[in-house]
This record gives sequence, C-alpha cells and structure tokens, in this order.
Amino acid sequence: MAGLAAKGTTLWVGDGASPEVFSKIGKVKSISGPSFSVDFVDTTTHDTAGNFRETAAVLCAAGDLQFTVNYDPSDATLAPATGLFDQMQNLERKHGQLRFPPSDTEETMMSFAYYVSGHPMSFPVDGIIEANISLKIDGAITWGTIPA
Repeated sequence: MAGLAAKGTTLWVGDGASPEVFSKIGKVKSISGPSFSVDFVDTTTHDTAGNFRETAAVLCAAGDLQFTVNYDPSDATLAPATGLFDQMQNLERKHGQLRFPPSDTEETMMSFAYYVSGHPMSFPVDGIIEANISLKIDGAITWGTIPA
C-alpha cells in the first residue's frame, strides 16, 4: 500500500446539546496535528549508577491541531457571532471530530475536547482571506469509526 490520500479529511464541531450534533467546518484547506507528545520528569538521584539521567514518563498530551480555512463569514462554523472565533473569545470548551477520508467500509475518526487557542487571519493583496485556526486539545483523544 502506497499510503492514504489526505484529500477528503474533514473537521467537525459539536453543538453541546444532548445528544450532541456535529457540523462540518467549511472551507478547510490544510490540517496539521494533533501534535501528540509525552511529558517526562527527571528522576535522577545521587544514588543513580553512572553518569546518565533517569526519567519517568508521566503524562501524554494530544497537543494542538492547526488548520487553514478560506474564510467565509456566511458559514455558521466560521461566522464571528456563531463560529470558532466566538468560541475563542468566550473561552468555550467544545467537542470536535477529525474524520479521515472514507474507505469502502468505514470512516476513521478522532474525537476530542478542545479550546480555540488562536484565530489569526491574513488578507494578501494577491490572494483570498484566510484564517489559520489553532485548537488546544483538552484531555484524551478517542479513536472510532463512522459506518460508511
């Protein structure tokens, strides 16, 4: 297998209701992350043999997820009063999904809680308006599938 094409990957945001309904974030271009990592604590003591530090793995972090959108304020997920910018300015913790391109039988996805941690925009004279959005993932990521 040569690899999986990334085109068709989608990001979804939950409405917070019960049961939660997810809406696809519109006009997503490139997605980077989550940026998984492990935190370590130095456990070296005066009794440690030799001259090398010892460590203990203590916590995992899902890190950040960044993506660029062609900014369109008519899209409710991007609109200043209802979308990601509004979530950021109100410090809202939301639920999201990163859905992989579908295969013939199922669609793999990651589910997670997040805060919008950045929403810079660009207005190039020779281009289109873009927003480069950052999500800070809060807690664990859950892997799952959506039937095709």
